[in-house]
Amino acid sequence: MTQATRNLANLTERLMREIENAGPVRHYGVNTDFVSFTKQGLGGLMLTDDDAQQYRKCVNEVHKEAAGKNEQISRSAVESIIQQAMLKALDPEHTSNEKDPSKRLAAALATMEKELREKPVTWEIYFPVDGLLTDNLPYKFGRCTFYLADDAFMGSLEERLRKSFGSDTDTSRVQKIIAGKTGVVTSEDAVDKDAAEMLARNRIRRTLDVLSFFSNLGGTPRSQIIFAEDAGPKRLNPFVFCERKTEGWMPSEWVGPIAPFSFNATFLDQAGQAEASAILQADEPTEFQGRIISALQWAGRASVEPRNEEAFLLFAIALESLLMAREDKSELTEKLALRAAHVIAIPKGRLRVYREVKRLYAIRSQIVHSGHAEVGEADLSLVRFYVRVALLTMLRNSKFAGMASDSDLMDWFRAKLLDIEPEHASPSVKNEL
Repeated sequence: MTQATRNLANLTERLMREIENAGPVRHYGVNTDFVSFTKQGLGGLMLTDDDAQQYRKCVNEVHKEAAGKNEQISRSAVESIIQQAMLKALDPEHTSNEKDPSKRLAAALATMEKELREKPVTWEIYFPVDGLLTDNLPYKFGRCTFYLADDAFMGSLEERLRKSFGSDTDTSRVQKIIAGKTGVVTSEDAVDKDAAEMLARNRIRRTLDVLSFFSNLGGTPRSQIIFAEDAGPKRLNPFVFCERKTEGWMPSEWVGPIAPFSFNATFLDQAGQAEASAILQADEPTEFQGRIISALQWAGRASVEPRNEEAFLLFAIALESLLMAREDKSELTEKLALRAAHVIAIPKGRLRVYREVKRLYAIRSQIVHSGHAEVGEADLSLVRFYVRVALLTMLRNSKFAGMASDSDLMDWFRAKLLDIEPEHASPSVKNEL
């Protein structure tokens, strides 16, 4: 029995004593904290104040143990299993054949632990997306497939639905929801539907953030694949005039993406999109690959952010997440500027990049500490350019290809600054110095 299960057992035993000693009527005030639940055939239970708090703590502890690093079972599923175990042990309806409370508790906890160890199954999760040209669909990027639900797609989907649910399954609702529309599908291994949906949502969000970076590299109007929960483009019509001039007008300005994204864009093959897709497809990316994906996500969010100061801050975070180690606590700006200069520039241009990055990070600090800073298009363009060069260099340049961990990257920076060979890097990395 794990510690989390022991804590749940202690709570249930205490509830048994409370229920046995309680009078026929309980009074609750408006400030009473409570949790209540019922299960068909097992009855119901209301927990108040300390019991309610302890119950929530137990649910969190058991879920943390059961879900593990991969979170393949949801908190709601764990809570339902716990509730069933508690009601079986407490037997509020007096329907159990077992009259010994301790034996009921032991049996209920054993069943609970067995259910929590249930093996995950594979789920397919579909989400609608907008802002996609259909010229190259279906298209797989990472572990997500973007599709147009045309007749061929719907025929294949309906066949698999009937195979899964039965030959007489009514698919009209599915037809109504997705037929003729663009969407994204991925698969996840999970114990329950809620966990599968959560894992899929996180994966798709990460994938779309990365694609937002690539979709805005080609000098075309801003584009973005719009996820189900994203705000779409809208038109802003400010009223502008001046008494002394006649140029005042009510211009029409778009906020958000204005051009659809195409996987056929010619610049994507040279931009490292294939390398990013391969990283996203990996079951367990290396530490260095995780660093690149994190920076791509921040840069992708920045690429579609309409407010200059917000976009500037997101690009700055992208550069920091790409080049800085977690343990770097002091002289952050100095270290970042030096590292950016080595990744972005050839030797004769490093001093200029070093100085510009320090200046840009002074703007970043002003935004963070004051909540506002006037960010001009020139500074936003410069930080955007630096982030793009740094990311594309790390994605495509062979001197980073052999890196697997953060220490590989930090050793490379140290070696460049001290003009020595890196301590732990692979031979292929050393040869690039």
